[in-house]
Amino acid sequence: MGQRSAAILVVTAALAGCSQLGTTRCERDRQALRDALRKARDEARALAAERDQLRADLLVLREKMKKQKVIVEMAGDLVKLRGLPLRTPLRVAWIDAKRARDHMKQELARDVPEDFERRYVATLARLGLLPTGYRLLQSFIELMDEQVAGFYDPRLRKLFIRRDMPAGEVILSHEIAHALQDQSYPLRPLQGDRKDQDDRGFAVRALVEGDATLTMVSYLRRNISLWKVMRMLPDLLTALFMDDSRLKAAPAYIRAGLVEPYLKGLEFVQHLKRVGGLARVNQAFRHPPVSSEQILHPHKYIAGEQPVKVTIPDLAKLVGGASVLHENTLGEIGVSVLLSESAGSLLAGRAASGWGGDRLRGYRRADGQVLLVWRSAWDSRADAIQFVDGMLLHLRGRYGRGRKRIWRTRGGVAVLRAKGSEVVLVDNARDPAQARAIARACGL
Repeated sequence: MGQRSAAILVVTAALAGCSQLGTTRCERDRQALRDALRKARDEARALAAERDQLRADLLVLREKMKKQKVIVEMAGDLVKLRGLPLRTPLRVAWIDAKRARDHMKQELARDVPEDFERRYVATLARLGLLPTGYRLLQSFIELMDEQVAGFYDPRLRKLFIRRDMPAGEVILSHEIAHALQDQSYPLRPLQGDRKDQDDRGFAVRALVEGDATLTMVSYLRRNISLWKVMRMLPDLLTALFMDDSRLKAAPAYIRAGLVEPYLKGLEFVQHLKRVGGLARVNQAFRHPPVSSEQILHPHKYIAGEQPVKVTIPDLAKLVGGASVLHENTLGEIGVSVLLSESAGSLLAGRAASGWGGDRLRGYRRADGQVLLVWRSAWDSRADAIQFVDGMLLHLRGRYGRGRKRIWRTRGGVAVLRAKGSEVVLVDNARDPAQARAIARACGL
């Protein structure tokens, strides 16, 4: 018999005996019984709530166990497909969309301080690669906001998976591939600190993401044709980590940095695999590519062709006390993106294809203006001329026609000089004399 039925019988019996007792005592007994009945009802409700919570927890546990089983089975398949062992069990955290966003925000803030962001954006904006005042970190967070299904964190060596897993097992295969990479070739030392080397950072990301994407494609091919896989690939890359509408609105340099490591990286890793199988891919993790040129032209990586080391001399006396903002190397991919808006993607690619090395440096002048010095080396004089032709289109698009490769800017002048296989751009010097002096100091 339930608690509630027993309480009702007790109350009925008590009321039947009230005529034999005094009125005051009877009233006290009635109140006590009513209190007991109310308490019994409250306890019954509490027990029912606990029962419902236990049922809900059980459903969540069953769902987690089901997903964990999927992960374990998938990891086993991926070990065979990729040929890398699972050395330690995968560490998995189940999170919601907000937790995913907050985690990425914290990681970005750790890796890219606000002061660096301002100096980086100011320098690349002077060249025309980014809008002035562009909010780089906020843009990354927005791009990766809603579409993140899961991600692998090499710092924590942990796989984070959205509870709803919006992109399903396909995207999960990509992230598990990263975990396998990390267990054999630790990713954080491999990636290093590339704050002043966009080109080298691109090359390493292309290897890592290209390999994981090829593993994902191989996983898909088990069930559907390669033709369908390749047609699905752009949508899969969008689902991997970014909001497509925001991606299309982002600057071309940002889009290239986010998307091309997957696409060009996939082509690069496929080439290595054709040449020497997975053993050749593994060798690339031990000796990673160092430039986007090697990614775009895998035969140059295989041949061991290294970038030319380009430096910018100490210009402190010539820049009049201006402080250094940022230094970087853009590489072939960066040059191609820069020229594509004015020259078109095909001509830009040709103009960038003879890249040998480059280095740029931004200065903050006393009046707040940014002065940029960009020095580049090319494989031949003909390649340098082809690049100069592309830069003339770019500079005319920004500043008008100019005269004798000198353009008026809002804060001064820009000068483009070429000699042999080297080219120097001085953008936003105070006057032509300062620009020419800086170019001479750089050897031109």
